[in-house]
Amino acid sequence: MRLRWLSAAFITAIVMALLNQYAISHTLYWRYAWVDTPIHFLGGLCIALVVIALFDRMRPLLLVAVVAVIALGWEVFEAVVGVPRENQNYFFDTSVDIFMDALGALTAYVIARASRWRL
Repeated sequence: MRLRWLSAAFITAIVMALLNQYAISHTLYWRYAWVDTPIHFLGGLCIALVVIALFDRMRPLLLVAVVAVIALGWEVFEAVVGVPRENQNYFFDTSVDIFMDALGALTAYVIARASRWRL
């Protein structure tokens, strides 16, 4: 069963990487502010799928919290490294990014719950 979740996480990561590469090569992140929103959703989904694969039981709040902490760490990393942001609403953009990561995690939880994952 764990292999299924890890496989799903791997496929999600590949899709996310391909979309990210396409967005970078066509400068979509800089032309359209919303483009990173689905990428963050996929990121939250991917992280949650890995967590689901690693643990037999997980409450939804804890799963979303784990993903949110990782997402927050990513946002801090972007700020420290100096990822360019033309957007003046940095707080709003960061909040949406973390929300989308959490929504991806919640989606993974719902899928896991529907598949009779022990919760």
